[in-house]
Amino acid sequence: MDRRDLRTLGLPAASDIVAFFGGPLVAGVLGIVLGAGILALTAMGVRSFTPETLEVGAMRAVAMLVLGLFIAFAGLLVYYLFVRPGLVAFGLGLAAGFVVPATVALFRMSVVTKPSTTRR
Repeated sequence: MDRRDLRTLGLPAASDIVAFFGGPLVAGVLGIVLGAGILALTAMGVRSFTPETLEVGAMRAVAMLVLGLFIAFAGLLVYYLFVRPGLVAFGLGLAAGFVVPATVALFRMSVVTKPSTTRR
């Protein structure tokens, strides 16, 4: 099938799809969404890490982190192979979608809390 045949079927041509996903705005937003999803996946794995289930929780947290890394790699590979014009925007969005919220959460959790002791 050539481009005219796809248009008669009502489908966009491959070059139109690449142009759409290769745009910096769309690629950046997709990267941010994927990065936030990977962060949520990692957080879900870390939540299973409890004092009662140390070994299983640690294995689950590591498995979720590695799965997130594979998903990020797959997204970057897809952009590299098929939509190269949007690779930089996608990569920056992916990093921003994961690193910025993770840094905010890290600083939020690193606050020292004093035990509530009352003197009588």
